[in-house]
Amino acid sequence: SQRARQPVACLMIDVDHFKRINDQYGHLAGDAVLREVAQRIDGEMRVSDTGVRFGGDEFAIVLPQGSVGDGERVATRVLDAVRSQPVSIGGHARETVTLSIGVAAAAPDQATRDYKVVADRLIAEADAALYRAKSAGRNRIATSKNIVR
Repeated sequence: SQRARQPVACLMIDVDHFKRINDQYGHLAGDAVLREVAQRIDGEMRVSDTGVRFGGDEFAIVLPQGSVGDGERVATRVLDAVRSQPVSIGGHARETVTLSIGVAAAAPDQATRDYKVVADRLIAEADAALYRAKSAGRNRIATSKNIVR
């Protein structure tokens, strides 16, 4: 980001009400849901993006040379891809799965040398936006207005 003088965006993604899926259908079904969600997320990412399971039912995507607007566009595609078709949960059960997504961006100054601090702040901003999306009712995207430097 610093070398290219371009921002980097981060999306924090949480599967809404995932505990209910585990409780109602069992952990194997929950794992199947996570695999399907991960495949749908992967299908909407740009070639240059990196997606990871962040823990539990959370995922993260890093968008090199990605602004908040780029992050919002990817987040919208991801959200639509996941909620548009129910997920099969063994047998005949199908569930519509929704996501809450937080988007933030960083544009480190040329003098910045502590990239871990920038990365930690970027994740914190995206995570705070994620919690705003959850607090606003889930099944939505929230963005951070703060550009991490």
